[in-house]
Amino acid sequence: MKRITTVLTVLGCSLLCATAANAADITSSGYAGGTYSVSGTTDGQTPVRIEILKNGCVFDDLTLENASESYYYNSFMNSDRDGAYSFDIAVPTEPSNYSVRLSFFDGTSLNDTFATYTDDDMNTAIASYISSARTAGGLKSVITSYYGGLSVDYSKYKSLGTAKETEMFNQLESRITGNASFSVTDFKTFIKAFFLVEDLNSADADGVVSIIDSNAECLGIDTASATYETYTAMTNKTAFATALKAKQCKVNELPREFKNVIIFSELKNGLWNEQIEILEKYDADTNISDSDWGDVTSETKKKSVLSDFRTAVINGTVDDIGKIKTKINKLIADYVPPRNSGSTGGSSSSSSSGISSSVSETPVVTEAKLPFDDIADVEWAKIPIIALNNLGIINGKADNQYCPNDTLTREELAVMITRAFGLTSTESSGFSDVPQDRWSADAISAAKQAGIVSGISDTEFCPTAEITRQDIAVILYRAAVNNGKTMEASTKKFADADSISDYAKDAVSALYGAGIISGTNNGFEPSRNATRAEAAKMIYGILEFCEVIK
Repeated sequence: MKRITTVLTVLGCSLLCATAANAADITSSGYAGGTYSVSGTTDGQTPVRIEILKNGCVFDDLTLENASESYYYNSFMNSDRDGAYSFDIAVPTEPSNYSVRLSFFDGTSLNDTFATYTDDDMNTAIASYISSARTAGGLKSVITSYYGGLSVDYSKYKSLGTAKETEMFNQLESRITGNASFSVTDFKTFIKAFFLVEDLNSADADGVVSIIDSNAECLGIDTASATYETYTAMTNKTAFATALKAKQCKVNELPREFKNVIIFSELKNGLWNEQIEILEKYDADTNISDSDWGDVTSETKKKSVLSDFRTAVINGTVDDIGKIKTKINKLIADYVPPRNSGSTGGSSSSSSSGISSSVSETPVVTEAKLPFDDIADVEWAKIPIIALNNLGIINGKADNQYCPNDTLTREELAVMITRAFGLTSTESSGFSDVPQDRWSADAISAAKQAGIVSGISDTEFCPTAEITRQDIAVILYRAAVNNGKTMEASTKKFADADSISDYAKDAVSALYGAGIISGTNNGFEPSRNATRAEAAKMIYGILEFCEVIK
C-alpha cells in the first residue's frame, strides 16, 4: 500500500505541476540514418505519448476501428525528473510525410512530420529486414520496429505472455526456414492467423465455425480440397468444431488437424467395407492409390485388410493422415492368403472359469448370391449379416429368410454372443426358467459364467423376453471387457440421453466412442426392442473392435 501511495503522490504532483505551468515543448526533431528522433521538455516528470500515423493517414480521421491499420507507431514514456523526454524510433529511409503527435499529461498536443517511405517502399524495406532476420529473435525485432506497416494489432501482441510470444516466433521461424520467397504478405498473414488460432482454441463450437468460415484461406486451409468440401456440406458442424478445438492446435498445425478431424471422423463412423471409398475420396491427403494394393486384387482380400485398418483407427493406433499409408502398406505386406479356410474354428485358449474362447478366421463375404432373400432393404446391415452367417454366428428364421426387422429375444442374443466369442460351458446356468434341455441352455450358461449376461433376478433369465437396445449395448460392452479390451467413452450426448438407464449409460457411451453404435434419427432409443438387423451390425462391430474377426 505504501508503494501505491507513493506512485499516486508523484502522479498527483506531476498533474498539478504540469497544469500550473502548462509547458510542454519539442526542442528538436528530425530524421537521419533510419531513425526519427524527437526530444523536448515538460514542466516536471510526466507521461509523454507519441503516435505516428502511416503515410496518408491523418489524426482527424482516426477511429477505434481503423487504428490498427492507421498507426505506424504508438507508445509512451515518462519524462525524467527534470521534465526531459526523448524518442528514437527506427523507420525506413526514403522521403514522404508521416504525421506525428506528442501528447502530454496536461492535455497539450504537439504535432510534427518527418520524412520516410511510402507504404510500397515500406513493404520493400520490411521484406529486406525479414530476409536478413530469419531467427525467432530477429523476427521479433521486425514486429517491434515495423508493426504499423505490418497492420499488427500491437495491443493484442503486447498482451501475449512470455510463453505464447516465444511460441509465436518459434512457429514463425519454422514457417520461414527454407522458404526464401517468404514475403511481407506471408508475414502479415501468419500474424493474423496466429491470433485467429488463439481465438479458435478458446471459442465455443459456434465461434470455431465462424472463425473457419470467415478465415479459411488465412488459416492455411485448402478451400479446394475434398476435406473442405466435406466441411462445407455439413449440416451440423458442432461435433467437428468440438473435436478441432480439443486439439488445441498451434497455428502451423491447424491445416493438418483440420484434415485429420474430417477424415478420421468418416473413417471411424464408416463400416470396414466403406473404408476404401473414404480413402479414395481423400487420396490427395492419404496418398493411397490403386498401385498400393499390389497383389491384393480380390475384393474379399482387400476388405480383410480394410477391416484390420478400421480396427486400428478405432483403437487409436492410426490417428494421423501421415500414418494411413504406412499402416495400409504394412497390412498388405502382412497379409498371407488364404486367411480363411471356410471354417469357423481356430485356435482356442481356456480360462480358469472353464470358458473357452476361439479366434475366428476372416469371413468370406459372397455378394453374388445372398444367403437371405429379405436383406436387400437393410443395406446398412447387409455385410454384417452375410459375414456372421458365413461364420455360423447367426442363422435365418426360415429358408432364405433372416427376418431383419423382427425383434430379438434375450436367449437369441446369448446364443449369438457365445458363438461369436467361442464361449462354452457344461455347467448349469442356475436359472429356473432355463432347463438343461432348452436349446439355448449351454449358451446362456457360458455367457453368464463369462460375466456377459445376467438374469432379471437371481433365479430367472426370462429367455423369451425381447431385448432392448440398451441391454444389447451392456452385453456387448461386457464382452469387450471380457476379451481384454478397453473403450474410451464418447462426449456425445444423444438427444434422449436422459432416458438411458443408469446401468447402461457407460456402455452406450463406450460403444459410441468405439464407433460400434451411432444412434438413430430420434436419438439412441434405449428402451426400444432391438431388431435382428441391428443386433447383427452391433455384434459385427464388437468383433471387429475386439479383433476376433481378422
